[in-house]
Amino acid sequence: GAEHIEMPVATKNPVTLALNARRLAHLIRSRNVAIIHARSRAPAWSALAAARRAKIPFVTTYHSEYSERGKLKNLYNSVMARSDTVIAVSDYMAHLIRTRYHTPEQRIAIIHRAFDPAKFEPAAVTAERIAAVRKDLNADGSKPVLLLAGRITPRKAQQYLVEALGLLKQ
Repeated sequence: GAEHIEMPVATKNPVTLALNARRLAHLIRSRNVAIIHARSRAPAWSALAAARRAKIPFVTTYHSEYSERGKLKNLYNSVMARSDTVIAVSDYMAHLIRTRYHTPEQRIAIIHRAFDPAKFEPAAVTAERIAAVRKDLNADGSKPVLLLAGRITPRKAQQYLVEALGLLKQ
């Protein structure tokens, strides 16, 4: 029953942020939006202003340890901890939010990243499932296949896996 509306709100330009906040507030009122959620800092600034203007709850998901190089960067990053509820993806992130931004405990909700550990349980992997994956990967079984589950991003340090595989080959 939800509607997903995309808007180009990823900007750091203060004038554009203000215009985006106005557009969002109009959208919130015209669609009777009950809550707004942000997962990224630049759009969060427009979303925060729009939510306050429309008097609806604002939620953020704090999923990364943003670099803090100076007061200006800390201010920019702080938008992720200014929401009515801050979703922290781990106990560590919750601690970071509390210590960096002095966010009260009652505004932090820890929701660990969701995955089904049963799907990664070696005993649950059947020969049929392995055969199906090998077929999908065009792997004939003569060489091992390594799977790294996750979004490819420098923050997750996948380059170390590639480097380690290179060392193993040597």
